[in-house]
Amino acid sequence: MALTRMEKIELALIPAVAAAAWALAGGLRWSPRFGALIGYSAALLLAQGLLRDVARLLLFRAPGEKRKIACLCAESTVGLLLVLIALGLTLLGIEDTVTLARTPLALVLVGLLVFGFFAKDYVIIVRKEKDHASVIVW
Repeated sequence: MALTRMEKIELALIPAVAAAAWALAGGLRWSPRFGALIGYSAALLLAQGLLRDVARLLLFRAPGEKRKIACLCAESTVGLLLVLIALGLTLLGIEDTVTLARTPLALVLVGLLVFGFFAKDYVIIVRKEKDHASVIVW
């Protein structure tokens, strides 16, 4: 499967963003609360999807017929789930911190952005299933 021009650009930006974070972090040791780190991770995934969607709308509009399906974007669904987890951890009062120096921070960024890149092509189909007890899940 060949990558689109937009996918090649996104893949090139992932190491660029990680390298910029690594360079800008210098000797910084970042110690956010665990819940906040989960929230920042969610924000990064959601921002990546938003930037991709805006770029697609403004620069890379695909010609042809559009399809309408009732579904949820997997990337956005994971991002929303992470927001809810971060909120839950905060409301529970979990104050444990995670310390990240610049290299682990850059690696976390790469991991999240690569996950977002691959998750962008998956959707979760939403439909009503009257007799869902008879459905065999994989």
